[in-house]
This record gives sequence, C-alpha cells and structure tokens, in this order.
Amino acid sequence: MNRTLSFFLFISATSLTLAMGAPIPLIDPSDVAAGWRFDNGREFPGATGELVVDPGAGVRGEDCLKLIGDFTGGGGYVQAMRRFYPVEIEGLSFQVKAEQATRFTMRIGDGSGQTHQIDIGVEPDNGWQEIEFPIQRFFESRGTAEAVTNVLRYQSWGGADDGKWHGEATYICFLLGNGGSDTVRTMWLQDLDLDPLPQAVEGASVIQTISLSEVYDGLHEWGFSNGPEFKGATGDLVVLEKESEFPIFQLSGNFTNGGAYCGTTRSLREFNVEDIKAIRMEVRSENVGSITLRLSDSTGQAHQRRGFRIEESQTWKELVIYPEEIAGGEHWGGAKDGKWHGPAQSLFLSVTNVSAPDKKPVLQFRNVQADMVVPVFSAQPVLTETFETEAIPSDWKTEGNVEFSGDSQSLNLTRELDDIETSISVETAAFQVEPGQWLLTLRAQPDLHSPDNSYRAAVDFVGLSSAGEVVQTIPALDITGKSEWSNYQRKVDIPTGVKRGALRIHFEKTYGSLGIDDLSVTPLAPAPITESKVDRILFSSAQLGNLLFPDDARDFTVEVHCRKPLTNSERDLSWVVRDYWGAEQGSVQSVHLGSPEKSGNSFVYRASLPCGDLPLEVGRYYELHASLSGAEGKNSENHSGFAILPEAETHQYAPMEVPFTARNWDNRVEAYVRLTHRLGVRVCGLWGRWSSKPPYEAQVPQLELVKELGMGWLTNTPAAQIERGSTDYTSEALEKGVLNLLENFGDYRPMIVNLGNEPHGTGERVLKNVEAYKTLYKAIKSFDPDLPVVATSVEPNEEYFQAGYGEYCDAFDFHIYESAERVRRTIGEYRELQKEYDVVKPIWSTELGLNSQGMTRLRVAGELHKKFATFFAAGGENVSWFGLLYPDPEGKALGTFGDSHNVFDSRYNRYNPRLDAVAYYHGVNAISVKDFVEEKHYPNGVRAFLFRDSEEESLIVLWSEEERKDVMLQLDGVTDLSGIDIDGSPFSLKSESGQYHLGVAEPLLLRFRGEAHLPEGLLESSVSIGSELSSISRSGTTKIPFETSEELSGKLKLAAPPRWTVEGGTIEAPDRTEARELFLVLKGNGNVYLPFRVPVSE
Repeated sequence: MNRTLSFFLFISATSLTLAMGAPIPLIDPSDVAAGWRFDNGREFPGATGELVVDPGAGVRGEDCLKLIGDFTGGGGYVQAMRRFYPVEIEGLSFQVKAEQATRFTMRIGDGSGQTHQIDIGVEPDNGWQEIEFPIQRFFESRGTAEAVTNVLRYQSWGGADDGKWHGEATYICFLLGNGGSDTVRTMWLQDLDLDPLPQAVEGASVIQTISLSEVYDGLHEWGFSNGPEFKGATGDLVVLEKESEFPIFQLSGNFTNGGAYCGTTRSLREFNVEDIKAIRMEVRSENVGSITLRLSDSTGQAHQRRGFRIEESQTWKELVIYPEEIAGGEHWGGAKDGKWHGPAQSLFLSVTNVSAPDKKPVLQFRNVQADMVVPVFSAQPVLTETFETEAIPSDWKTEGNVEFSGDSQSLNLTRELDDIETSISVETAAFQVEPGQWLLTLRAQPDLHSPDNSYRAAVDFVGLSSAGEVVQTIPALDITGKSEWSNYQRKVDIPTGVKRGALRIHFEKTYGSLGIDDLSVTPLAPAPITESKVDRILFSSAQLGNLLFPDDARDFTVEVHCRKPLTNSERDLSWVVRDYWGAEQGSVQSVHLGSPEKSGNSFVYRASLPCGDLPLEVGRYYELHASLSGAEGKNSENHSGFAILPEAETHQYAPMEVPFTARNWDNRVEAYVRLTHRLGVRVCGLWGRWSSKPPYEAQVPQLELVKELGMGWLTNTPAAQIERGSTDYTSEALEKGVLNLLENFGDYRPMIVNLGNEPHGTGERVLKNVEAYKTLYKAIKSFDPDLPVVATSVEPNEEYFQAGYGEYCDAFDFHIYESAERVRRTIGEYRELQKEYDVVKPIWSTELGLNSQGMTRLRVAGELHKKFATFFAAGGENVSWFGLLYPDPEGKALGTFGDSHNVFDSRYNRYNPRLDAVAYYHGVNAISVKDFVEEKHYPNGVRAFLFRDSEEESLIVLWSEEERKDVMLQLDGVTDLSGIDIDGSPFSLKSESGQYHLGVAEPLLLRFRGEAHLPEGLLESSVSIGSELSSISRSGTTKIPFETSEELSGKLKLAAPPRWTVEGGTIEAPDRTEARELFLVLKGNGNVYLPFRVPVSE
C-alpha cells in the first residue's frame, strides 16, 4: 500500500499561476493519415468504404482526410477514428466538408472509458465549414441559456455511463451515417486540433496586504456592540469626514451609568488565506490609554488581551497586532488550548470602563491592513491510496459490506438486493485542504443496478472545519451501471471555511458491487484571496415561478445579495429581456442600485425592472437577464425564465377528466403543488404514509393545499419500502395502515393509490412484493370498491404477471426515460402480457421523462410533446412528466443529473420556468380532455397526431423527425387554425380552402374546431425557405432567400425579433445584439406560417 497524506508547501517567494498549453494537432500535414483508422460499423452489416488521403483537396489546397461510406448494400455507419495520449482539453476545432449534409456525428472518449456521442448540426453546404466545439462549456452549461446550441442529439455509454465528462480525452471518431438513403456519402476533414486545459506553474509572491477599512457611501463591514451582557454602557461607531485618503473610524463609549465595554468587530472569514501574520492600523486618542483586543482563530477559539497599551496623543500612531502574541493568555471556545490556529476569523477591538479616567473613552483608527499569507499549492496529492496492503486503513470509516480485495488489491463495496435498506459507505481519513480548485481521481469497476442515473454510487467531498465539523458536502462523482476498470476524474471547488476534507463513497438506491482503486486528491489552483462581492442575483414577480397572468403587472424585482458593500461605480445594473435564442425584446436598460439593506451578513440591493412597455406575447417563454458590469466574479450576472400564461384551461374540468398526473422528487414541497396546479395538471402526487408500528399513524403532507386548489391526489404506499427489502411492514401493518390512511384522509376525492415504485429483483423478491400488493389491494377494496388502484411502476415483466400482480390493480404503471418510440414499444409489450394473462387494464406512466444532461431545453421541450402524443396514441390512459423541481437553496445543483430533469430552475428556491415548463403547460392544456383519434407518419419524416373532444375541439401535434420541412397541410372544412410554436409563440391562420402552409421542425400544436381528419399525404408547400442561408450578420444586412408561387408573390412578409429591421427580403441587425440565433417567421396571406432559425455570426 502506498498511502500518502501530504500537505502544502509554503514557499515565501512563489505562488501558483496557470499557463495555457499549445493546441495539439491530430492530423499531421506531412503524414495526413498517420494514427487514423477506418471502421465500417460492423454491428450493422452492409456498409463498405475507406479512409484515404485526398491530395490537394484541403481548405488551402493541401492534402486532407477523406472518409467514404458506401451504403448501397445497407449498413448503419462508417467511421474514422484516432486514439491519442490522454489529455485534459478545453475543446477542439476542425474543418469539415460533407456534401449536402445537415449534421454529422462525433464520438469522443473520456478518462473513465465513457463514449460521448454528439450529433452536430452544420449548414447543407458543399464547402468547408470551420467547427469549434467547447467540450468543457458543453458539459458545464447544459440546461442554461448558454448551452451549446448546435448539438442536435447527445448519447453516452460505457465507462462511468453517467453523461458527465471525466478527465482526459482519449480518442475521437467521426461518423458518416446511412440516413436511410442507401447511397455513397463522403466527408473531408482537416486542421483537427485539441485545445488543452491550463496547466499549473509557479509564479508570484505569497504575502499580500489587504485593506480592512474600506467605506462605500458610508457603508462598511465593522460592527458595534455596547456589551449588552453588562448593562449600562452607551456608545457608537461612526465614520468621520476624511482628513486624508483614509476614512476615520471613531469608537466611543460612555460608562458613567455602568457597563463594561463598547467594541467593534470586523469579520475576516471572507479571506481564502493560510494565515494572517499581522494586522496594522493607525490609532489616536486624547483620553484612551488602553484597549482590549480579541482575535478568533480558525477553530473558533477566542484569544483576548486586556489592557493593551496605546499612547494618548493627538497624532496618529501605528498599532501592530500579531495574532501569535495575542494567543497564550485568556482564551475560550474552539480548540480551548490557548494556542493560535490560523487564520484569524474575526478581530474585536474595544474600549472599556477603565480605558479613560472620565469613563468616556474616544478612540479613532484608520488605515487598517492585514498581512495575509497566501497558500502556495505544491501540486502534490494530499491523499493517495493504491490499496497495496491487505487491509483497509484503520482511520477510515465504513458502513455495510466494505472489504479489501487481495486479488485485485482494491476496495470493494457490495450490497445485495435483499439488503437494499442497509447503508453502505466508506469515508477516508481527513486531509488538509485550502479553498480553491482540486482534482479528484480514482479508478472504479462498477457492477450496479442502474435503470436510470439516480441508481448510483456517489462520491462526495466532505468539507470540514479545523475542528472537524462538517462545513459542506460537495457531490463529486456519480458512478452507474456496469463496466470494466475505468478512470474517473472530477474538479471540485472547495469553498471558504473548509480547512480539512475527506472522501465519502456510498450507494444511492442501487445494489451490486463497486471496486475502488487509485484514489487521489490533488490541488490545481488556489481560490482568489477574497470572494466575489456578489453572492447572488435573484428575481421575483407577482406570481410564484414568474408565471404571470395576463392581467398581472409586468414588473420584476431584482435583489442583489452581496458579501461586501458595492462601490458607487459597481452599482450600475444592466438588464434586458431575451427570447429563448437570446434575441433582445427591447434595448438593454440600466438601473443604478441605491443603498442596501443589511440582512444577516449580506448587503441586499433592490431595484424594480419594469417590462410593461416591451412587446411580450401571452404564452411565450422569455428570459430576464441582469448583470453588474462593474463587479467581478461569476455571480455578478444571472437570468430567470418567465412567461405570461392564462389560467389553465383544464381547471374547468374535473380532475379525472384530464389525463395528467404530477410526480416530483419530493412531493412535500409546497411550491411543487402550487406549480402543478398552475400548469393545469389536475391530479397531484403526494406522499401518503403511515407508521409501521401500532396504531399505524398516517399522514399526507400538502393534502390540505391540494383540497384548497381543487385537485385530485395520488398517493404512494409503504410497499415501495418492501420492494427495497425492508421488513418493517408486516401484512398487518400494511392492511391496518392503509385502512387508517383511508379512514383519516380518504373522504377527499378523487383519490388514487399507487402501490409501489420501481421494484427490482427476481424469484422470492417478486413473490414478497406481490404479496404486499395483494394485501393492500384487498384492504383498499374492502374500504371502497370504486377507489382506483394503480400498480407499482415496473417494466413489462412476465415474472410479475406470473406471480399474479395483475389481479391486484386497476391499472398498470411504468417509468421510462428513453425515446418516444420506446414508450410505444413498452405499451405494446404490456398489451401482449395483459392478453396472455387475461388482465387487460388501462396503462399509466407516472414518470415519463428524459435523461437530458447535455441537451438543450429546446430538445427537452420537443421530447415532451412527442412523448405525450405517442403515449396516448399507443393507448396510454394517464401520464406524468418527471420532474418539476427540487429545493436548491444555495444554487449549487445546476447541471447535475437531477437538475436536468427539472422543468423549473430551482436555484435559490426561486423555481423559475425553463422552456420545457412552458411546453408542459401548453401540452397539458392543448390535449386537455381530448381523445386520441389517429396518427400519420408521412414519407418525408413529418409525423402528425390528431386529438378531439366531445365538443369537436381538435388538436394536431405536428413535427419532423428529420430536417425541417415546408409543407402544405390540407384540413377540409377548417377555415380557422390557431397554433403554438415550441417556445409558446402563438399564431392564428385562416383559409377558406383549408390549405395551410407550415414550416415543420420542432413540434407545433395546431388547434381547430371541427371533424377534419389528417390528410393521407402532405404536399410540398409552394413557399419555402432557401437552404443556402447559413447565418445572419450581427453587424450588417443579410438577404433572406425564399421561394414562393406567383399566387402568393408580394403577399408574404418576414417577422423578426424587436429591433431588427426588415425590408422586403433583407434583415438588418440592431446596433448591438447578443442573440445566438434568430427565430424568424415567413407569414402572410392568412394561411402561411413558416418559422425557421438562423445562427447569428460576426
């Protein structure tokens, strides 16, 4: 065993800085094909081809790579692959040419052995195109407004199998797909470079002097106390007019009526330093001969020195405080050892009842500075563990079955399904750290049950204070699925206040085994000496979740929470409203923040942002962006989604008429219930439960709120715990407990009981689960035969059917996070088993969703509509999209796998809508009480799903599975058609002939009244957008090419975002814009709606 616990090296003359490495070329101009190899996608037989050097065909006339795929005999794809020495990269860039292609596929491997497959959209151009792909930003910005926009699809498998990037890149592949054309396709590649991440090198001085006496518009960070535990003293701390460049603080006390001291405190917790060697200030007083000093160290121990002599004088004298000299005398709290444990956490300075003969001491001080020691990162690991001995380190903590494996010289964690309720974890001994960026690496061999990525082994960094108390737990790695030994890496930002740390590895929901080896924790870069002044920027409006009603004031309140006061020049806040693609809906506005309010340790600035004059459409998704241009730090800007939505149409219907149910990570959160109602979902999932011990006390958190909002409710049962191996609930506890639940809460209807949740295992485990379902079902039906019971959520599993679980439910249930077609296939498999076992019943899905890490919210919104339409078309009865939200009070969950499921951005518990929340609202209210009628899959890749209710209110969900199409949709007898685009943009069309010209890409929701059916075929529209348009100029005029029939010539116009100037077929950019893409619509003649998006370029 090489087990090393090492610490920082502190060198007085050096520090750590970062240097960027040079690009790494993967195509050698002198030997273009070196290192590259060809593969014909042999798992899909039929394709042939080759990878060759094409002389003189490059961008500048030089040689380049040429990939040829011959699909005339079938097959799926061909690829060009290059392996290389593992390297951490920021991104990559290359030149590509692919004739008439609108996309290509890239695969890149990470340090864990995971393959990341990314479909990248390109222009259908026969020429060369330069591609820059920021791999780090792609993974970091997922789910935000800054997500990489040209990603059409993302998949991952192997290795960590968690959709996250781990460490180094190891190989890259470029694929040519068949595309269903069975033809010969060609791709050319050139100038492929990897951009490595910055590397640590040594640099500058480690001693820095920091001012502690800054004053901004009368605001400062010094507090005052009159010693309230000793009654009688009065006094204050004021800032006087400047005599020089330094503000003067005056501390005074009056002890004529008693009391002991009046003092001032300056917190020092904001500083990320190793120690404070000295605190210097200038002092003067005409009547103070002594003061009391108190310093609090990193353990929380207070060190106090009374009677600290100063010279009575009208001139300024230097006072130097050395913390190590203050220690050793009076002390309490913290380590309680009288020794100094740097750095200082606070400075307290006081005048006392013996400081002045007249008991009215007045002390002035200015120019307070601290000499701070900045930690120098040694770049050596503070923890390494290679498990080369036959024992787990004795100072590590373990729970459950954690053992050393002599065969593989590794650590093994194992949990069986029957022990699913037993905790299993291992935690290393604590090691010293400092705030900054750290690298965690390990090797792992998982064999875990992971039906989705919430079933995982989690690796957390546990941040500790010097006293060993937990300051913060930081999720670092998620390990899922099954793979051979793979490398895992994760950078962790360690915050202020953390002085020691440990790694903790534990299982979440899953069972199986996990091998761990080669643990390492290494410093990368120190944190800034001081944290950013701005802690967070928050937005609020008249409604929860910023989902305004049309009659609400369109004003927002912005709150800027700061750790320190802002200077006057830092208080200019710029703000603007954008659409999903970044186009400004008005000019950028500015507001100067006034004086702050003190809230705890924060300075809170507030301002109103009036949006009432902006051309905001009802139903559409928008984003409010704000930034402090004069303030530094990652928290000096933020955004919030919002929308103006009418009250949900579904509120006019009884809950069980609307085929939607809500499910969430935690059904006890009030905001979840209220936002479920706001979206129009009429049945809300709650956590009904009861004790396993007599008298089986039951509870249903948030049921009263559900009653208030007039919704129905769906409750879980403890069968879910039995499914996970718990033996706490006997048959008697299940029977009497559910009856107790029904007797206490079952009078409020509609009510549905959902028996379990994602059971696993086979054999005896299945039989025990089914016995629990049987007990519960019979007890529920004895209480009320008409009370609906939905089965546990399980895949179409014949073993459960064989055990008879279909007899103990009124509807079946499944959860799925795969494609829309996989939803259809699952329902089909259920139908086959139902028929075979003669238990044909309705099918629910209480969790449809998408493993959406790496995907834009546009992709999530589109999948939501597709899955809803497909679910009902396949015969499903009731559905829930997972999930809505999860509390994130400190705003640290953004981009995690859990956050990616949420349709509401939960940072700081503000629950602002994402694009898919607005799509959820429109999807629910458009389908509402309508029944599925028919669907058509047209040869050009367009799909159409028709729904209709008893009042002949009809809905068509229309999208293209391939590239965008301009089509003519014939709806006989339909003269009025209204629609909702993917971002909620509304439109209305009229046609006496029932002919509608539509641009189809992401799902459109088309509504009309009547009995029209879907046409047997779609015609190409006589209006079309030119395919040669690749981008729109950010700084000039761009011609928009489109073709139209003579009949429609002159009747069409181009609709663009505000501030963009349209004249005929040209569009001109405003003076300044940060739009990423433009959402444009060609419309006119009453029946033409052709939306399209174009990237904005310099």
